Amino acid sequence: MQTPVLTPELLTRMNAYWRAANYLSVGQIYLYDNPLLKRPLKQSDVKPLVVGHWGTTPGQNFIYVHLNRAINKYGLDMFYVAGPGHGGPALVGNTYLEGTYSEFYPDISQDEAGLKRLFKQFSFPGGISSHVAPTTPGSIHEGGELGYSLSHAFGAAFDNPELIVACVVGDGEAETGPLATAWHSNKFLNPITDGAVLPILHLNGFKISNPAVLARMISEGLDVARINASHGTQADHARRLAQVRAAARAANRSVGVLMDLGGPKIRIEGFRDGPIRLEEGQAFDLDTALGPKSGTGSEVGVAYQDLPRDVSAGDVLLLADGQIVLDVTAVEGTRIKTRVRLGGELSDRKGVNRQGGGISAPALSDKDRDDIRFASAQGIDYIAVSFAREAADIERARALIREAGGAARVVAKIERHEAITNLEGIIEAADAIMVARGDLGVEMGYAELTGLQKTIIYESRHRNRVVITATQMMESMIQNPVPTRAEVSDVANAVMDGTDAVMLSAETAAGRYPAKAVRAMAEVIEGAEKYELMHSSTRQRVERVFSGNEEAIAMAVMYTANHMKVRAIVALTETGATPLFMSRIRADIPIYAFTRHQATRGRVTLYRGVYPVDFDVRIPTKEGLYHAIFARLLDLRLVERGDLVILTKGEQSGVEGGTNSLQILKVAVD
Repeated sequence: MQTPVLTPELLTRMNAYWRAANYLSVGQIYLYDNPLLKRPLKQSDVKPLVVGHWGTTPGQNFIYVHLNRAINKYGLDMFYVAGPGHGGPALVGNTYLEGTYSEFYPDISQDEAGLKRLFKQFSFPGGISSHVAPTTPGSIHEGGELGYSLSHAFGAAFDNPELIVACVVGDGEAETGPLATAWHSNKFLNPITDGAVLPILHLNGFKISNPAVLARMISEGLDVARINASHGTQADHARRLAQVRAAARAANRSVGVLMDLGGPKIRIEGFRDGPIRLEEGQAFDLDTALGPKSGTGSEVGVAYQDLPRDVSAGDVLLLADGQIVLDVTAVEGTRIKTRVRLGGELSDRKGVNRQGGGISAPALSDKDRDDIRFASAQGIDYIAVSFAREAADIERARALIREAGGAARVVAKIERHEAITNLEGIIEAADAIMVARGDLGVEMGYAELTGLQKTIIYESRHRNRVVITATQMMESMIQNPVPTRAEVSDVANAVMDGTDAVMLSAETAAGRYPAKAVRAMAEVIEGAEKYELMHSSTRQRVERVFSGNEEAIAMAVMYTANHMKVRAIVALTETGATPLFMSRIRADIPIYAFTRHQATRGRVTLYRGVYPVDFDVRIPTKEGLYHAIFARLLDLRLVERGDLVILTKGEQSGVEGGTNSLQILKVAVD
């Protein structure tokens, strides 16, 4: 049996070194005193002004320890070039840990006193900079996302045939002109006279994981943050959820959270030698018996084991969101034989759809069930069921949520052919509907997509359900700072059709301009709503019997508000039901959901034209209640003295489902 490259003993030692380097790095960023934490931290132990980024540090420490392993094992001559901005803590920490730093700077000694000086000097007056700088032993390059790291790496490798230059490229500098040009330097390397360059791209997580970026997106108009359960671990999701909630608190805003379950996404497996190219007319097989990385130019594995039972000769399979089209010619055991109708490049883990639907995979996988338990424990506001086929899929998800002790509302993603057939039942079963245009367009055909979107939005609002329009709304903003005119029209038309929310995906998760994408989306929404009010009548649901007191009061409020000069509508609410009914009718008057419940504030962030306000309605006297409401409105600068507001409430404050009165009040505070 072959001995593993990394033995358990070696892994233990490397992990200990990596953790020590991480501690030295974080100590430099934050600590002024108490370097070994011999006593509980006090405020005086922490630097008053923190400069330096933790984001790239653990990754650089990880690279450093593994490169040292390779150097020791093979006796290599190697340079380390650090490109990421503010990456100084990692390199300083590692050179201190291995003893080099103390050799050059004896006053930074290998004891507690030296460690305190090491921590204090970092990014401190009279100390060292937060970037990798010439003061770091062995450093020839300052970081800072300038884009020259790769140029320096190639320069070091030229005429040094024994040298390997490991160059860590930060995601920020990867976008610069100098870096893009430097990639071409490999054309000048001579393997006889020159060394080798090992580029290592350091991606600092999803853009939304950056607290500063997240804060900017909230300030630009983000109302609900979506966590995609298909990517990352539950620990990743918990960390991002905490970041969203911390950023919302800092901005004094309520931001809802939606967890998007992965569902039974049917995918091919991987290719042995990287992406392949399929040509029109060639034979290409899908085989569920092939391994995860066994794919070749003529066959590839499929993760979904029941696919051979779901397809037959004459079916059409669509890969990679419909970019590749395969005609099924035969099914033989685990192997599906096809011929390429539309070819192109195909890489690992691309999606597979059967044109016209018919995939039998259940809507909820075992992983989805586990993610539902996680989301319920975390108090997430909405859980989206992917690839729902019928109302029973939504009801099963709701039962699992309640069984796990959660109160999340259920979003049904409409992306299957069967979902269109069962649309009315799915809408009735769900709390919200998402028009998931990616897979829906693949299964139904792109020519049908616009009409289907309008139908789904209309039917959802008709049944008092919230509706989200998603997928490629501003796709070009992944790379560009402004949307295309077609994207602007797409978003505006969804708004004019009555959608409650429009969703960004890769534009904010991995795009170059996440905050600008949110701002652009908000501006388009505002512009579209202005023209919608001018050119369309309100959607009053006079053709249906009201479901109860709350809906009746809500309809009366909106009719009154649209015929009076009212500045605001205030709904005292426990569950958010009355504001939901109000939001089904368009008006240019904001609806403020006053509630003491965090869950309700998170829930109403998805309702169109509704804004949550933290307010405890349990005030014993009518005069005291009115005074508190007016004071809160004035404090938030939502109204002025003398403005008219409409108030809805129940006779018993704090009782669920009790809204039964409408009052028109003039703002006045003694």
